[in-house]
Amino acid sequence: MTKTDIHIEKLQSQLDAWKAQVQELRAKAEAANADAKLAYMRQADELKEKYAQAETQLDEIRKAQKSASSDVMEGMTAAWSDLSDAFSKAAKRFG
Repeated sequence: MTKTDIHIEKLQSQLDAWKAQVQELRAKAEAANADAKLAYMRQADELKEKYAQAETQLDEIRKAQKSASSDVMEGMTAAWSDLSDAFSKAAKRFG
């Protein structure tokens, strides 16, 4: 297994964890009062959009893996880091 393969596996694991966070947030929204429910759902929708972006990026990384230079991979990693920050902030706010 190459270093890139290991990196992609790590990103896939993070993506799976984020999916679980979105689902958990939606479950909390269903149990919350009306005002809190709106806030939870708004945040869950934002995270779902970011999750979709992350999923797309991971697909791009997989496709680029065969011919990508380290610069491309570093750029993708930086974008992934931004998405990670968004999920962390949401988890702290609504966790």
